[in-house]
Amino acid sequence: LIERNPRDADAHIGLGDVLAGLGKGPEAEASYRQAVAAEPAYWGAYAALATYLFQRGKNDEAMAAMRKVTELVPSSAFAWSNLGGVLQMNGDFDQALAAYERSLQLEPSKDAYSNLATSYYYLGRFPEAIKSYERAATLGEHDYQIQGNLADALWQVEGRRGEAAAIYRRAIQLAESELEATPDNP
Repeated sequence: LIERNPRDADAHIGLGDVLAGLGKGPEAEASYRQAVAAEPAYWGAYAALATYLFQRGKNDEAMAAMRKVTELVPSSAFAWSNLGGVLQMNGDFDQALAAYERSLQLEPSKDAYSNLATSYYYLGRFPEAIKSYERAATLGEHDYQIQGNLADALWQVEGRRGEAAAIYRRAIQLAESELEATPDNP
């Protein structure tokens, strides 16, 4: 397919996915970069490159590629949330908060609320973290990780450890139910 149409970014992305799956990192990265070169206005090429780079700890490069995605599709909640993730991993929590808030303006989701809460948590802004984790928990009431994170934030606030303990128990029950349903899931 690439030989017939070397300007097809999706073909380069697909090849990059296969090469990455085979553990051929340099070749995979080259294929993702070729996707960007083939169609420089295609947000999907930048998103694929950003994801690949982020998964390999190349956060500065991933951030640049994800910023390009938000420029190309500024109405994508997914793109803003992913940019927030890269910024958060780089320790730029204030910028991560702005990206998550933009994502939530576009499309509220449990993941974006949870990610926003995590940034608040690491900034020591526990009441705001609790509020965002509670919103995430409303959208994902059976998500044991969100419940556990909510309990972690509550634990940090004086006088709320009893609530935290109850939510930790709920998180444990949800995790045990998940293990029963999918015992092979690590």
